[in-house]
Amino acid sequence: MLHQLSAIAEAAVIGMPSEQWGETGMAIVAVKSGHSITEAEIHAHCAANLARFKRPHAIKFVDALPRNATGKIHKPTLRKNFAAPKATDAAAAS
Repeated sequence: MLHQLSAIAEAAVIGMPSEQWGETGMAIVAVKSGHSITEAEIHAHCAANLARFKRPHAIKFVDALPRNATGKIHKPTLRKNFAAPKATDAAAAS
């Protein structure tokens, strides 16, 4: 759905822990060179095309998405780089 925007080269959505909902979406977006797009424009596009519970709550911009050896987007790397640690993970680390 995010690929409908002409400025987006590639995008992925990962789940983020949420106290209220259990999990919410975070969109990680790579913008095409020579283009620009704002979080507000992406949120507006999602609001017009997705149900409220399906919209990403956060948007992060990267130069390129990490890929595995077969060329697929490597979501474990995205989760490691962008996901906030769960409260139980933080307590175990201390």
